[in-house]
Amino acid sequence: MRKIIIVTYQGYFGQGLNLENSLNIDKLKEGLKYQGFSVDEIEIHNLLGEYQLEKEAIYWITSHQNKSIKHYLNDIVFGLFHDFNGEMITSLINYLSHENKGLQSLLYNKGKNVSLVRQQYLDNTPKNLSYPKVIKTIDGAGSRGVGLVNCNDDIKNFLEKKHTFSITIQDFVQNIKFLIKRFTGIKYNKEYELYNKTRGGFVLQEFIKCLDHDIKALVFYDRCYFLKRTIRSNDFRASGSGKFEFITPPRELIEKVLNIRKSLNSPFASLDMVLDGNEYKCIEYQTTHFGPYTQINAEFYFSIYENSIAKIKKTNDLESDYVYAINEYLRNK
Repeated sequence: MRKIIIVTYQGYFGQGLNLENSLNIDKLKEGLKYQGFSVDEIEIHNLLGEYQLEKEAIYWITSHQNKSIKHYLNDIVFGLFHDFNGEMITSLINYLSHENKGLQSLLYNKGKNVSLVRQQYLDNTPKNLSYPKVIKTIDGAGSRGVGLVNCNDDIKNFLEKKHTFSITIQDFVQNIKFLIKRFTGIKYNKEYELYNKTRGGFVLQEFIKCLDHDIKALVFYDRCYFLKRTIRSNDFRASGSGKFEFITPPRELIEKVLNIRKSLNSPFASLDMVLDGNEYKCIEYQTTHFGPYTQINAEFYFSIYENSIAKIKKTNDLESDYVYAINEYLRNK
């Protein structure tokens, strides 16, 4: 009997419909046990100290979108699992790339293996760029931290605005000290000021012209849910527009998201998809702690069975789909 250990943070396992809502852990445990797994639940801080990782167990670890908590979780998970020979759901690299668009752009052959729209992970503006480009901060869900830039100055203004809103009291005090030293000349060190200047990575993504929507795809092994999100008026962003429509997808889109899920080597995935010419491409992916709106509100899911599109009435809740995906994924490895 294989053992799955569900690792929570203060009883939370992300996520339910709302960001702050946990998945129903009791339902997950009950469903996994029904499929023949032995299931334990443990708080992440209890992995520290005397705890010994169970090499034969499969660890399923919550993530988080609170930055400080996510940083804490990442440190523990990387520190304990970087040389772990057992299994994780999802993999360590996918876990660390949650809410990290920069890392996402570097993985899977720089995104080629998951049909990622071409992206660059930068910390300054390169020369000889062609515009327009989509600029994205490293973290932030939905349309937050996303902008359209048409020149180098647009990049500068976008980043300065983001840095201004994220400045801490410590940063503010430090900047005041630098200003005083710069204008008085007392103990001013230009190199030291430049060294301490607030920067931060960002992603530049190819802008795909003439888009009027994107598609959110949630994939639970071979069960695929699709939500068309129409772009807002006088904008280029679809996420957060509120203009949603559940669609019957073409075969090539179903096949694409199934292949991306396999390439990510995860039981489940959340994918933001666009049609670029005649090819579906991925803008962003997550394999942990993703919003389940599309699954919860869909009436049908889709798959490919016996070389044909299958449209199936949904009778399963969110936790059941997670259990199904894990069971099928492990059974078919």
